[in-house]
Amino acid sequence: MREEALLDDEDFEKKFKRESKEEYDAWETHAKPVREAFLEQSRNPEGVDFVTVAAFLPGGMRAAGIAGAALALNEMGIKVNYAVGSSSGDTVATRLVGGREQLLRGIAMLTGPLADKKFIDVLRPGNTIDINYIKELEDHGEYALDQEAIKNSHSKLWTIVTEPMNGNEEPRVKILDKKTIKPGISTGSVATMSIPAVTGDIPEIDGVKYYDGGFAVFPVREIIEKVKAENPGKKVKMLIFTQASFEALEDIKPAPLEITAGKIMRGVAGPLQGMGSLGTAATVRQLAKGLVLKENLRKTLQAIEEETGADIGVEWAPVSSLSMTSIDGNEMKMASDQSFREIIKRFGMQQPDEIPTYVPKKDEFRQAA
Repeated sequence: MREEALLDDEDFEKKFKRESKEEYDAWETHAKPVREAFLEQSRNPEGVDFVTVAAFLPGGMRAAGIAGAALALNEMGIKVNYAVGSSSGDTVATRLVGGREQLLRGIAMLTGPLADKKFIDVLRPGNTIDINYIKELEDHGEYALDQEAIKNSHSKLWTIVTEPMNGNEEPRVKILDKKTIKPGISTGSVATMSIPAVTGDIPEIDGVKYYDGGFAVFPVREIIEKVKAENPGKKVKMLIFTQASFEALEDIKPAPLEITAGKIMRGVAGPLQGMGSLGTAATVRQLAKGLVLKENLRKTLQAIEEETGADIGVEWAPVSSLSMTSIDGNEMKMASDQSFREIIKRFGMQQPDEIPTYVPKKDEFRQAA
């Protein structure tokens, strides 16, 4: 009886691995044409009849990983028409719009001063994550945002925030033009990452205190419709960069179209063991549940494509050891480098000998190796 159970578990694991590969291949097949469109636009920006959108999802300090993905886009000469970010993904979108030097300094900021208890300290009540420290870094010093470069960039920059909630209602999303936020761009950076009683003082934008964009479902459909309204007659090509790996398990319940897509695309789940190191049949069965959810997500995004006429691809993050509150600068730099190499590979481009890096003038923030 026991031997039969073990054989059943082995069969289940083999079946899961096969189906997982098939599902990942399905995602890749869907993403490839979108990547090709991004490359086509970079080679002939005036000769295409579509606009490109790069969307960067929430995930806390795992933003270091997708920052490497954004750097890869820059390395390949890809300049998108729209960069959209939510929560920590907004930091990456902002740096992408600012250009290479801004990206390099942004990665150095994530892996340097932000990889420190001055930024995240779980024993600091009311201000566990000092989001206003990001504002300080973005406003002054060597990590400061180049406001003029960002505002003059041809790429539009949108940040996702949520409106204050009344009672138990679902959080409502608002898409802000980050370039026009007053008193400055960094105010938007704080707003999209603000959590009451966790991140310190919350700024007002036009008299309203907005909250973390990750509180609500990621508004894929709303973004596409807004882009289409600004570009009549042009198709939308969107790449969504997650901070969660394909192997991650999201605790998502079935829900209506946009809610299902948005909740899974939040990318809040931590990475589990890779398929090559599965320890128990229970773990396999948990992952199998996650696989079904990913299949449902893919079909959901395809439904949004059919409704909007857009093409949507998803760039899953490589597996890493980062969590939402990681403050290990070395691990964060490794995740950034890994994402950079992976995106270059997925686009079928030649790998550079070295990954571009910014070396801070100050090294007091850097953790000892």
